[in-house]
Amino acid sequence: MYRPPEDMRSGPKKQKNSRPSAPRPSLMSVVAALLSPFFRKAGNSVEKMAGRGQDIAQTWLTPLPERLSAARSENLDPRLLDRLVHDPEAVVRLELAWNENVPEDVLYKLRHDADATVSGVARRRLIDKNVMV
Repeated sequence: MYRPPEDMRSGPKKQKNSRPSAPRPSLMSVVAALLSPFFRKAGNSVEKMAGRGQDIAQTWLTPLPERLSAARSENLDPRLLDRLVHDPEAVVRLELAWNENVPEDVLYKLRHDADATVSGVARRRLIDKNVMV
């Protein structure tokens, strides 16, 4: 009959004089530490970039009808505008481009949108406002 070696019969080995392990850093803190020199070179802070990531996550968690109504609203704060300009749904960006209360700098961002309809509407709105496109 087969008998396992002695060291396998006694179960897992316990390490002698083992030190308690230090808490492991989170993945986000490690990535932030590695990338912070590049963000500083580009003029951005790690905190700003982390905030941008939270905004993107918040956009994905907000239902589409709420994002559409926000794009149509009259009172748009700059942080909301930034989230809507980078919304993953083209229909939200299109509603934002049609909104009469959107500032020109947002229309400038939307005129280079990946969706041809969004960029076309933004260009048309800039032409209607007699702003050089």
